[in-house]
Amino acid sequence: MKGMSRERILKEAKWKEVVVEYMGSVVKTYLRDNPIVYACPICGLDIHKPSFTSERDLFFHLVAHAKGLLDKRRKQPKRYH
Repeated sequence: MKGMSRERILKEAKWKEVVVEYMGSVVKTYLRDNPIVYACPICGLDIHKPSFTSERDLFFHLVAHAKGLLDKRRKQPKRYH
């Protein structure tokens, strides 16, 4: 989906913009209905980006962004076959 406009991605993948509230925090993000999946508003809507099935998981991921934990994690080992 690289090189596609945001509007085209939203239309083709049937994403809609929603406001999610979890434990007093409010964030604007994207939701796909079948199956119900939330996209990280920081990572984006690319197919290879993380997506979450619950508001709780989305907010834990956003906290990881805020704390910088995603920058500090180790890379997955490369496998040579």
